[in-house]
Amino acid sequence: MRSTRKVTLADVAAAAGVSVMTASRVMRGAGHVSARTRARVEAAAAELGYVANRIASTLAGGPTSLVGVVFPSLSNHVYSEVFAGISAVFDPTPLSAFVALGNYHAAHEEKVVRDILSWQPAGVILTGLDHTEGVREMLTTSGVPVVEIMDVDGEPIGGNVGISFLEAGELVAREVLAAGYRRVALIGSRMPDDLLATRRMEGARRVLQRAGASPITELHDEGRSSIALGRQMTAALLDAYPETDCIIYSNDLIAAGGLLHCLADGREVPDRIGLVGFNAVDTLEILPLRLATVDPRRREVGEMAARMIVGAALSLPRREPPEGEGRHPASGLGVWKLAPRFMRGETLRPVTAPAGG
Repeated sequence: MRSTRKVTLADVAAAAGVSVMTASRVMRGAGHVSARTRARVEAAAAELGYVANRIASTLAGGPTSLVGVVFPSLSNHVYSEVFAGISAVFDPTPLSAFVALGNYHAAHEEKVVRDILSWQPAGVILTGLDHTEGVREMLTTSGVPVVEIMDVDGEPIGGNVGISFLEAGELVAREVLAAGYRRVALIGSRMPDDLLATRRMEGARRVLQRAGASPITELHDEGRSSIALGRQMTAALLDAYPETDCIIYSNDLIAAGGLLHCLADGREVPDRIGLVGFNAVDTLEILPLRLATVDPRRREVGEMAARMIVGAALSLPRREPPEGEGRHPASGLGVWKLAPRFMRGETLRPVTAPAGG
């Protein structure tokens, strides 16, 4: 019967035929150890089921290999794609990511960041640029590499990678106008707490107003995004404003609900009414029509943020951003501004006029 005694580093060293100091260097990824010795120690650790004690390293004054990633929510597909990008970059390195949730609440996010920093992480990846002064102060003085992701409309604490959500909203409105729609309504969920969605709506509103086609109404809900909520909100909006010829939604999930309501109600999409979502969620490809949407390039955002952390935490050379998506030296880690991609789908009419505004 296998022993249930906790396996120690000394056990690994004995099994590999090396000193405890050598085994420690291998498990920490520190110091010079020959490839042959390293392989022997790693094989012994795997055979014995040894798990390194990262807490001991932290108590000794060294950073852990953990990177804290703060998302507002995991209730939809968006942030899981970002995390997949982060993990793919971290996998071949000593770094590991763990997720904490801000729950769309600034004070809770501050608590989460304080907890993360108490573990002496190798880095922090934070969603958005809107944080409390407490968060900004803690991260600025921590000495820990920090990358803020998704949004680039503001002043970052450290590194920054994402799109302009204001410009993304403007892009959607220009495409809607170019398709000939003029009686446009806006629908948003998780608002006003979802600051990125709020910025998108602001951008869309600006372009519509400049074109003399101000939104005929805006319907917001504080609830969590869902297809059911999208159906409910769309039904309420069209009952009150039946002349609406296009709806811009804050995300694909509620747009999917809107599409299902319109089809069930006999409304011709996209000829009589156009629908636009946001996030390019591929799991919604099962819908009867492909949603018009915007790809915020979330997988790339996660990968780029992780590379910035890897470069800073492991002192590796920085990679340059993609051609045409310039790097702005707002901080030591830099800012990568990506261009959102509009996807027309099947819920908007073809373009009838140049996209202006």
